Amino acid sequence: MRAKIIRIGNSRGIRLPKPILEASGITDEADVTVEDGRIVLLRPPKHPREGWAAAIEAIGGDEEDWSDWDNTSGEALEEDWTWPEDFTWPDEPIVSTYISPPSTPSEAPKSPKPGRAPSSRQRK
Repeated sequence: MRAKIIRIGNSRGIRLPKPILEASGITDEADVTVEDGRIVLLRPPKHPREGWAAAIEAIGGDEEDWSDWDNTSGEALEEDWTWPEDFTWPDEPIVSTYISPPSTPSEAPKSPKPGRAPSSRQRK
């Protein structure tokens, strides 16, 4: 099918017949890409993560050895870990206590009176 390219504001567009939209499953939006000099319209995913599982499978298996992390829980890590002997707790809590002062109306920049434009001429 040949379609005419039309002006739409400052852009250009193509009107797609209803049967083509219905056959493609495209309703209100489409993902647009350019591949090998061709404009490709795709139906956007119905769900934000649609297609992620297939994309991960396409990447291939993970060849990293993760067996050290199997059956590891936070409790096991806490049991095996102890504080260093030379560690001392600080006397005061390590918390930032700085609070920025609130801006007051007196600190706000003065604006000209309504209805009067600022003058560039100085009075003598």
